Amino acid sequence: MQEVIINNRRYWVPANWHELESPTFLRIAPFILGPASTSLDRQAKVLFTLLPAIMHYWTRSKIQTWLVQRMPFLRCAFPVLSPAQKWDLLDTVIWVFNSLSGESIMREFRHKGVRYHLPESNLVKESVVAFAFADHYFTKFVETGDQLLIDWLVACIARPVGRVEKFREHAWEGDIREPFSTSRTAERAAAFSDLPEGIKFAVLLYFMGSKKFLHEQYAVIFQPEQDEPEDAADGFARRRASFGVRKVPRPEMGWFAVLYDLAELGTFGSFNEVKHMFLHTCCYYLAKKKYDIEELKK
Repeated sequence: MQEVIINNRRYWVPANWHELESPTFLRIAPFILGPASTSLDRQAKVLFTLLPAIMHYWTRSKIQTWLVQRMPFLRCAFPVLSPAQKWDLLDTVIWVFNSLSGESIMREFRHKGVRYHLPESNLVKESVVAFAFADHYFTKFVETGDQLLIDWLVACIARPVGRVEKFREHAWEGDIREPFSTSRTAERAAAFSDLPEGIKFAVLLYFMGSKKFLHEQYAVIFQPEQDEPEDAADGFARRRASFGVRKVPRPEMGWFAVLYDLAELGTFGSFNEVKHMFLHTCCYYLAKKKYDIEELKK
């Protein structure tokens, strides 16, 4: 925790995501994402949420300003922070905007009488198929800005308790949620239309932080493929052979292509078994194969 002293009084402000409690996280979550033009305003709102006492010293009310103007000796009775002090205080919460975390701060929430559970930190014990759909909705949200897609993202990974016989392997690992289902996801997305904004953005931030962790932990599988240098004669022959042939662009399938490829290999069973395997198990396997290919090239 960060120590802040104002008017000879000592206050404490969280210094990282681990020190943030779930109720507080829900209150600041709607302020974290937004355009750069509103960054200072959003930063102040986060500061006021984490340190409500500061508002008393941030500015004077109209009546206080009127009294100080007419009776300057009251200035000490209504202290106000200097611009430099305000900037220092705003810096105490800058970490909220400069870092993303997949830390599982909010583990569950209740909505319309149903309790929904989230994965562990960094999407541990989440299935590949649930992540694939959630990532699809996240990408569409980034492209379009349609906040309805956040409801679908939340519906993918926030699921109620399921029946053990339907997900025995995950239950052994401690995941009590029902298995991912597209039809059940659609039902939840409709029910989440009036989900509190704090919960929606808290899950969105958690998902973004988890994606960041995946890209750092398994960087090798997210590196773009580099084309091998092509001989000039081979390149001319290839272009000549393809001249006049209609080129159909390959659709971007993302993680769904990974599911089909793994199912075709059969290493992890049928497609139905592959899609419910843990995301991190899949990433470990893909990273291992990528390293094996790199070793063969040496």
